[in-house]
Parts: sequence; structure tokens; C-alpha cells
Amino acid sequence: MLSNWKISKSAVYLLFIILLCFCLCQYGLQRLFGFSLFPDEFGYWAPAAEMLGWDWSESVSLGSYYSFGYSLILTPVLYFVKDSITAYRTAVVLNMILMCAGLCLLYSLMRMLFSGIDKERAVLISGIAVLYPPWIFYMQMTMTEALLLFLYILICWLLIRFLENPRALTAVFLVLALVYIYFVHMRSIGLIAAGGITLFIWAFGSKNIGRRRKILLVLGVLVCLFLLGLRMKNVLIGLLYHTASSEVLSYNDYSGQWDKLRYLFSIQGWKIFLAGCAGKALYLGLATYGLGYGGIFFAVKKAAGSIKSIKNRKADSRSYFWIFLTLASLAQFFVTVIYTVGSAESGNERLDLFLQGRYSELMVPVLIALGLAQLLESGKIWMKTALTAGGTALLTLVAVCVVKGSKTGMTNIHGYTMLGMSYMLKEGACQPADFLWKAWLFGTVLAGAAALVAALCRKNRQMSWILTLLIILETALSLQAGEHYIYIGNSYGYGDVRMADKIKELTASRTERIIFIYEGGTPYIQQVQFRLRDKKVDIWDSQELESKWEHLEETDKVLLESESQYKEIFEARFEKSWEAGHLCLYYNSQ
Repeated sequence: MLSNWKISKSAVYLLFIILLCFCLCQYGLQRLFGFSLFPDEFGYWAPAAEMLGWDWSESVSLGSYYSFGYSLILTPVLYFVKDSITAYRTAVVLNMILMCAGLCLLYSLMRMLFSGIDKERAVLISGIAVLYPPWIFYMQMTMTEALLLFLYILICWLLIRFLENPRALTAVFLVLALVYIYFVHMRSIGLIAAGGITLFIWAFGSKNIGRRRKILLVLGVLVCLFLLGLRMKNVLIGLLYHTASSEVLSYNDYSGQWDKLRYLFSIQGWKIFLAGCAGKALYLGLATYGLGYGGIFFAVKKAAGSIKSIKNRKADSRSYFWIFLTLASLAQFFVTVIYTVGSAESGNERLDLFLQGRYSELMVPVLIALGLAQLLESGKIWMKTALTAGGTALLTLVAVCVVKGSKTGMTNIHGYTMLGMSYMLKEGACQPADFLWKAWLFGTVLAGAAALVAALCRKNRQMSWILTLLIILETALSLQAGEHYIYIGNSYGYGDVRMADKIKELTASRTERIIFIYEGGTPYIQQVQFRLRDKKVDIWDSQELESKWEHLEETDKVLLESESQYKEIFEARFEKSWEAGHLCLYYNSQ
């Protein structure tokens, strides 16, 4: 029956993928107790706490500024959900809902871009794109990536809707989305620039004076909202980061990127820049099974044709969409390269910064969808797969040369920032050059698997169901990544939650100070501050401990890192101690 009823079949596929998203979320939800990445995740919750009148300023100042866009979503979660574990899990469920919404929007987008595509094929292609393993991975934590991935698809959908029917309401939502994604994370500056340039080209590529005025008004509102957001950012930094150094603050801010831009004007800077491009291009190819290359090539080809159409005054609304997509993809790619430009230098220790996929991850699902759709329609599947394998082999060779030319060997690898290439990684006993070739081989096998599925699907249009094999493969890869980077860390993090509960038990009054002696390690104290909600944790720098020693009070509750060099001193100073997770608590009897 379903084989003869196309609409019902596509609905079944859609419900299947939504159910799979729900199951993937529930699979690990009970194993999440708080943050997996420090200080990033806490940096997004801290502005939410500030909006509720809680002072987390000293704890958040241990890290850099992480913008406030995501915090607008986290604020009601933090207010209504009183328990930190439940609040964190609630945010993860919201990520899952955004993933499902992204699936529906991408399906709609594919139907608009490829008018002749089968509904069930459009659903499955969208499902493969949305179930991209890094998206599943980031869905299970409160990093901004899950929101960014959704917002990029939303912006693409709103833009093509606005281009086809320039209504005021669509324009409002488009402008808000473009401005909002920048303040979710500032590395998405390429999107707001691409959107503004595309609308400007559309305004002056049309002879319609009324339309031109409307678009210029939209651009004016875009600029005003952007400036308002910058004002909010400066106010927030003044409230939250008053104890942070300017060097720490500039790390994630564009004020800290000017030296990198100046460096690019030197010959050595260009060499490093090109090497960085090779590393990021390698990640894009291997992480997307080669489909990302097909997507960007297709978008560039369509954009080139669109420019000719605009010159000849024959462009339709979709022509401008391809220009936006090309500009946005290239802009985000180069933003990633520039932000991590020092990663190709000989003194860099981290291979993941050289490959860095996290900063450009937001554009990948759309590129995967375009690449797979084009692969299914255009043919020459095995030739394209061979070109992908050869191209990534050359890029791998370049990456190996960069690694071998490094003084450090780039042996420090954080797999979660290059998740799409991390499946063969064994941290702690990794030879970077060997790992790169293993990653290339595994990525080539994945590209071959995607090509085989596409070839079978193309051979028989009734075999669209075979695309679900790619979804199953992606699910397995994402579960492996979750086990490796999320769940293990959370089992240790639960000890920090218990530490916070112990402090709650001991601090009946807000006049009792909670002090953490910071020695420069990972700020696990942020987990405690998150759990304590409106109780402030004071941070004392260990280098100033001698001058502050006499200011300790009998009622103080003092926290040290579990491996602290000051443990014996505080054991002599306080009557009791209690250790859990990554921290040790010292206090006197009540």
C-alpha cells in the first residue's frame, strides 16, 4: 500500500527520523549531569544567570567571553527549572527539538530548490544531512553548535521565501535571524555579511524602485539591530567579566583577531594561511563523506550562472539564493582559517586546531544535502568519488608535511573540535601523521559507502529506502563519539555535583563565603557554581594566596583542586575536609 502512496511513505520516513532524533536524545540523557566542555558551556549559562540577578562573574571570568544569544534561550530554563541537572537535560531536549525543526525546514528547502525531487527522497536526504554525527554530538551538550546548525538552515529557508515573495513579516524574521546568529556566536559574522551583500545585490540588480527601497530599509534595520546587539554585548561584558584580563576577553572577540589579519599581509602569513586552508578543506571532505565538496561545487556553479543572469537582467529569485549560499560557505570557511591561522605554525601543539571543523560546522548539513541530491541526479558517481579520494589524499599529504615540519609534532589532540575526523583517534597514544592517514582511509571508505548507496538508489528509483543505511551509519558514528567524549566525562562530573550539594548542606546562610583557590587548571568549579545557582563562589588566585591568607574566616568554605599543592596547608587550617569529583572542600564544624 505504501509503495503506491508516495505522500504517506514520505510521512513515514519523516516520523522515523524524528523518532530516531528523540531516541538518540533519550539514549544519553540520563547519563548527563552537567558540562562536558569547560569553560565554554558555562560561558553560555552565565549571562542567563546575570539576567536573573545572580552573580557568577568571578567563575565565568576564568574563561573568555562567549556571547549572549544562546543565553536568551537558557534564561527561562534556568529560571523555571530549579535543579541544575534537570535544567541541563531540559536544554538538551530543546536542542533535540531544534534538530527536528531543522529537519522539517531542510526538507522544505530541498523541495523549493529541486522542484522535481521525490518527497521520500527529499526527506531521506534531509535526514542524512541533519543526522550528521557532529550535530547529534552537539545536541547532547549546551554548546551553541546545535543552535547554530538550526539557525543556518532557518536563514536559508527564510531567505529563499523572502526572495520569492518579499513580504514584510518574512523580512522581519530574516533580519532577526541574521542578527541573532551573530550574537549566538561571533564566528558567524560571515553569514550576516553574506546576507547583507546578497540583499544589496538584489536591490540594485532589480529595476523595481519600490522593491529597492524596501530592501534598503531591511538593510538599515539589519545595521541598527546589529549596533544594538553590540551595545548589549559591551554592557554584559562590563557586568560579568570585570575581573577577567583583556587578554582572556579578546580570545573569542574580534578585538583579538586584528594581529592575525595583519600577519596575513606577510609572506609567511600567506604560507600559514594556505596551509590552514588545506587542513580545513581536508576536514570538510572527510567529515562529510565527500558530499560537502559536491555541495560547495554545486553552489559555486549555480552562483556563477546566477551572476551571468543578473548581468543580463534575466535572474530569478533563486539566483540570489545561490549567491548567498556561496558567499556564506566561503566566508565561514575563511573565518575559521583566519581565527585559527596560528595553528599551522611550527610552534602549535594541537592538531585539532589545524584541522578545526567546529567553527565551520554550521554550514555542513546544507552542503551535504545539496551534494547528495546532486550526486543522485547527475550521475558519474564513481568518478566523483575517485576525485574526492584523490583530492583528500593530496590534502592529507600536505597536512602530514605541516605536522612533520612542526617543532612540537602536534601531539596534543582534542578530538571534539574535529569530531568528523576523530573516529580513528586514540588520544594519549597517537602519532599525528599515522592518524591522518588512518582518518583519510576511513573517510574514503565512508565516501565509498555513500557512493554505493547513491549508485543503488540512482539505479532503481524505487529503492530510496536504501538511503536509510547512511542514517544507520551516521547513528553508529555519533554514538561512538558520545561514548568517547561526553558520557565518560559526565561520570566524573557527577562528583562535582555532589560537591555542590555538600556545600548547600553546609551553608545555611548567604553570609558564609564559598572560596575557590584557582591554580590555572580546568575550571571545574563552574559546575559547582551552576549547581549553587544564586550562591556566589569567590575566586582567589593561588599566586595571591599568601597576601589573602589572613582574610580567611572561620565560617569560610574553601575549595581546592583535588591535586592541589596546597592541600596540606588547608588541612592544618580547617577541621574537616571532603573530596568528590575534581575538587576538595575544607571547612570547620558548625
